[in-house]
Amino acid sequence: MRCPKCKKKIEKNQKFCNYCGAEIKNQEKNKNIKIFLPIGAGCICILVIVVAVFVMPKTTPASKLQAKLDLGNKYLAEANYEKAEIAFSEALKIDEKSPAAAMGLADTYNKQKKPYKAAQYLAKASDNVKNMKLSDAEEYAKQLSEQKDYYEKLIRDINEKSNNNNKTEGEIIIQVIQDVDNDESEDNKIFTTPTPTPEADPEPTDNPTPTPVDGTEVFLSTEDSEISSTPVPEETPTPEITEEPVPEETPVPETTEEPMPEETPVPETTEESIPEEAPAPEITEEPVQEEAPVPEITEEPMPEEAPAPEITEEPVPEETPIPEETVSSGELLIAYANEVILSQSPYASFNGSAISYDYGNGAGSAAALNGTLGMECMDLNGDGLEELLVISMKSGKIAFDVYEAEGESVVLKGSGTADAGFEGAVEGAPYSGTQECFIKENSGTYYVGIVCHYVGTNAGDGNPCTRTFAWIYSIGADGTPSGIASGSCSDGADADSFSGGISPAGLSGSWAGEGLDNPGLLSGGLSSVESGVEDLVIVTGSMEAGSGSMNMSIEDKTILED
Repeated sequence: MRCPKCKKKIEKNQKFCNYCGAEIKNQEKNKNIKIFLPIGAGCICILVIVVAVFVMPKTTPASKLQAKLDLGNKYLAEANYEKAEIAFSEALKIDEKSPAAAMGLADTYNKQKKPYKAAQYLAKASDNVKNMKLSDAEEYAKQLSEQKDYYEKLIRDINEKSNNNNKTEGEIIIQVIQDVDNDESEDNKIFTTPTPTPEADPEPTDNPTPTPVDGTEVFLSTEDSEISSTPVPEETPTPEITEEPVPEETPVPETTEEPMPEETPVPETTEESIPEEAPAPEITEEPVQEEAPVPEITEEPMPEEAPAPEITEEPVPEETPIPEETVSSGELLIAYANEVILSQSPYASFNGSAISYDYGNGAGSAAALNGTLGMECMDLNGDGLEELLVISMKSGKIAFDVYEAEGESVVLKGSGTADAGFEGAVEGAPYSGTQECFIKENSGTYYVGIVCHYVGTNAGDGNPCTRTFAWIYSIGADGTPSGIASGSCSDGADADSFSGGISPAGLSGSWAGEGLDNPGLLSGGLSSVESGVEDLVIVTGSMEAGSGSMNMSIEDKTILED
């Protein structure tokens, strides 16, 4: 080796030069440091990229959607319909065109005995299947075909319960399942949208990427392609680390031939000469060779900064569902019902009890009947947002209120009430009265109605008679109820007029003439005599002739999800 100052030959491992007396520093130590610096930087780059590859795919919308679908199916299998509805609704928010999410909601509402909601989401699932790409639709159909009998029965069950006039809702899904079982070709005529060839091209380009080597997450596209392509070149630098010590052995044979080592040690000495003496002209040229590998190291830290923000952004998508749940209009309405409405008007306590009845002041006796009877959240105007329907008893007359969420507030949109209650009993005759609140869908419009049937009530002249009443309300686009039809008949008279009065809501009213002296006409609910009706709350009062004691019962069929 040579002295870094006078350039004369000296022995290896000398501490001072024999000629100029300059101090000789340990070059092997510096060389090791320079070797391990790029090695360490390369290892850090590889570690960051590997972490990005394994972490990033978990935040894709497709994986989130599948997670919500799996959660919804789990709750559905456990008969936890409230949580299943929330999970499928969140899945539909992630991808509103997902037939699986819409079908899951249809199944959930059908299990909750809400046929009209089930029919709405069955129609949405059908539309989503029609508009899917052929390849995606076939894949979805294969999944359905594994439970073919279950889904065919579900679809027909929803159509039957909802009294759906258009029996074709959901039939396209059944046809798709049958096509998969029959091994039909890709020209399936069910799908009205053509299969564009450009959309099939990007799919093969994703498959050759290195990401499938990890085994999962085939949903990554353009964003993940940058990450998946980097792991391949990252594996090649690893053997370079083991081979770098090999050049260290080349200076050893310097003692055998002096001419050759005179050139090779020059770059070795330049590494240490930089901190000691910069003015040497030979030294200024040699750092160029030392900096040749440096650009390779400086280029590698660049990817370290690229994945870094991607990793820090991972918590952001995980936190996004939290504000969505807190501002959900359905949850806001449920909280309002439990915390405000029930605090102002608790559930009625007269179910299964008897009240004292004064024949001379029937209205005063009926005034003791008060309280909330039932509550349910449902889409009453078809705008995709739920309204809160509260059914109550006010001074012996059944009534309902409609509430809607506006921002972070809940607003009362309107009310409806019966005009005739339990106040007209005649002392010398047995008495029976039934009041009911129901819902009816007709031609895409939802109607909330009240129907009353009394036997032994005062005809106005002190004699007992049979009287039937009905009041029908439509729900406007802004959630406001409006009275659109009504009817009444006494002792079977004017039955035709009664039927015509309530026909705008799609009700026949043919049963009104059968109510004469029939106290049990509506004991099974209006749905027992009128098709397409969903009973919500039924209140019944009965009294023996002259007893002065009326027995009360409440049948609540509403469901308020927690």
